[in-house]
Amino acid sequence: MKAFVFLVFALFAFGADFERNDATQSVLDKKRGLLWDDSLLTATQKLSYKNAYAYCSELNTNGTTGWRLPSATELVGIIDTTRTPSINTAFRHAATGGYWCEDNKKSTSVLYWVDFSDSTLYSGSGVDRYLFVRCVKNK
Repeated sequence: MKAFVFLVFALFAFGADFERNDATQSVLDKKRGLLWDDSLLTATQKLSYKNAYAYCSELNTNGTTGWRLPSATELVGIIDTTRTPSINTAFRHAATGGYWCEDNKKSTSVLYWVDFSDSTLYSGSGVDRYLFVRCVKNK
């Protein structure tokens, strides 16, 4: 899995263009057309996968709706391996630890997350696991 993370990171790192909006507590990835939630809760609140999925689906920030959990590829695309936590400098709120990915779709027996302490994509049991949540939406 670690090789996958570095490959995806290499593909997306070059030419990445992130812009922070302090008023909306969001970060726009201009290259991929993604808007990321960067509120304080992204670094302080841990949820089960089921609750994280619901949280993003119901998120309404300043009238902006349509949020979702990111795919593994999208989440890996904001990694910056030169920092700890290993997330692009445009993000102000980040925890060292795992963040849920949406690639879990219908199964809760095998779940995926990206850990910003070591820039790695992990998979495993979802039982009793609580991780951070960073919602995203297409711009």
